[in-house]
Amino acid sequence: MKANLFTLIFLCVIHIALSEQIIDYRQSSDFAPCKGVSFLDDNTIEFSGIVDCETAHIFKVKPALPVTISFEIRRLSEGSKPLVYVGFWTYDADRIRIQPRFLRCERGGETSLLADAPEGATTLRLKTLQRQPAKSWKYLALGSRKDCPIPQFELILIKSLRSLEDNSLEATIDAPLTTSISADTVLHFHGDGPGMYAAYDAKTPENEYTTVTATVVGEQEGFPMADKRWWKGTRFAKPRIVVYQSKNDKIQIRNLQVRITTP
Repeated sequence: MKANLFTLIFLCVIHIALSEQIIDYRQSSDFAPCKGVSFLDDNTIEFSGIVDCETAHIFKVKPALPVTISFEIRRLSEGSKPLVYVGFWTYDADRIRIQPRFLRCERGGETSLLADAPEGATTLRLKTLQRQPAKSWKYLALGSRKDCPIPQFELILIKSLRSLEDNSLEATIDAPLTTSISADTVLHFHGDGPGMYAAYDAKTPENEYTTVTATVVGEQEGFPMADKRWWKGTRFAKPRIVVYQSKNDKIQIRNLQVRITTP
């Protein structure tokens, strides 16, 4: 009886081991091309300045089964205060990235119309911005940043954006306006959607290595960025790391790993 019990326990351990896929991210080939990223010998990845990095390949997700991401993280500069985000890009069954666009009101992205835009217009003249528009600023919404986030925003997709000689901006939009917009109306740029930062959401690392572990399981209706459940419709995912810091500052992440429970 005792021997049978030990055999059963042993078989259960084997079953658990065989039911987990482990992915280690340690070298440049594990990642899509990223600027400001160096790969060191001891499974350490170093991030210099502002970095937006993702891994090279997606993995399959079954929302009911746990996926655990783990790593150690530290900052190298004593007086620096980097903001770090670690989590996932998520994709639907067709491998199209899930982007909850209404959540991403861009800081410094408030503007206004310089001239009336009638119904059917395909270009908008905008007041210049406090900062240079980023490539990810692909949408315009009515309203100011203080109104964000609200899911009722009707977003205007931008095809192209250029500076004019008078320092104003001209936005060519994807589809004609369905209603007119008056001059001086406040608008705000939106990005093309944040990642799901289940592991590390806008945190500043300590100077000594800290271990971080986060398990994502289940599916949610909404799109909170730091939730431990997959966004609705997620069937594939890949890790994403975003670092905001001064150009001379650095952080390090080592032993980055994802463990995927498989049926």
